Amino acid sequence: MRPIGNSSRTARVVVVCCVLVIGAFVVAAVPDQPDRLATRFAAEVRIPAPGEAGIAPIGMEGGGAEQNALLAGTWTTESVEMGDGWYIDQAYSTSGNAALAYVSADRLRFATYDGARWTAETIAKGSTMTGVSLAYGPGGAAVSYVGTGKGGGIKLATRGPLSWVVESVEAGSHGEFTSLAYDGAGNPAIAYLNPNRKVWDLIYARKVGGAWTRQVVDTGNFRYVALAFDAGFNPPRPAIAYAAATPGTTSLDTLKFASWDGTAWVRETVLTGTVGYGVFCNLAFHPLTHAATIVHSGSSASGGLFTTKAGSTWSTQSFDDCFDYCGRNPSVAFTADGIAWISSIRWASTKAQNQMRAASYDGAAWSRELVDTFSSNWVSVGIAPGGQPTLGYEGVRFARRTP
Repeated sequence: MRPIGNSSRTARVVVVCCVLVIGAFVVAAVPDQPDRLATRFAAEVRIPAPGEAGIAPIGMEGGGAEQNALLAGTWTTESVEMGDGWYIDQAYSTSGNAALAYVSADRLRFATYDGARWTAETIAKGSTMTGVSLAYGPGGAAVSYVGTGKGGGIKLATRGPLSWVVESVEAGSHGEFTSLAYDGAGNPAIAYLNPNRKVWDLIYARKVGGAWTRQVVDTGNFRYVALAFDAGFNPPRPAIAYAAATPGTTSLDTLKFASWDGTAWVRETVLTGTVGYGVFCNLAFHPLTHAATIVHSGSSASGGLFTTKAGSTWSTQSFDDCFDYCGRNPSVAFTADGIAWISSIRWASTKAQNQMRAASYDGAAWSRELVDTFSSNWVSVGIAPGGQPTLGYEGVRFARRTP
């Protein structure tokens, strides 16, 4: 299928046979086979061993009937630059300019739009970089990420007047994801995983007065982390969503949530018992009710899941339930009036036919739209100053929705 609305496309050559070697984890991208979808799902819900970096494989198999109508929203798509766009994340500057951070080959890249054109630059180079997270603080753009090999570890890059400044938050081997946010005082904070023998420590690190402090939030079989601050408190309090496996197993089947109560971390098990819960979790707080909202991929059959907390009660519904492999790698953002927009991917028979999809929820009803059909496994949603959603996705592409 082709998206409705004007689009600007750049031809790409799709390589369907390659091998990625990351640490001890080898991922082969081969021509599609009937079991590719199940193979990819198994890789996403698996917990890498400490010291082992993981990355989802390329190529998948999918299809199936839609349970709810997929609308033809009006989206304009464009190529930002030729590149990979792995681990892509997006944010908006205080002046309202869209920005993207992502990995292309051995480079961490940053692209910003000034209202007329995109400008891209390299933040850092390295053999492997993962877990990109982009946010704006008082000093401008900042990107957290995981570096591997010599000089690896958890890194924070901030945009200085003339160039990017990269600092080490913690050296050594870590999980593959980071999540960056700023507290109410403008201090950067990062959630990430740190190996602890045969399990992982969930770390909350914050920089105050030029020094980093670290807290161990939880310990267990974890993967995927998402950090956000709850502005319903003064000062805003941090919270982290993360995926876990039942002790003694290596398949992620639990969504967990940890929140700071002012003196200690309070940990909750939100959902458990189904493989896929918590995978690619992303966290945001409703701007009016301050309800915690977590989107995650869910099981292979459930579609993407939308989990919210009202008082002490969690509730879950599907945001894209086409029955098989919808709602992959989701992210969520709210408009100022509280409408949730979610970006996600529906795997197709070949990667080139993957669907970039957007779902919106006004608190009463869902709307689902096709944004683009493109060779992509990574996508991130943002809200433009006018309140319309935008998507950044693998291939270093950008999509804008028009009212």
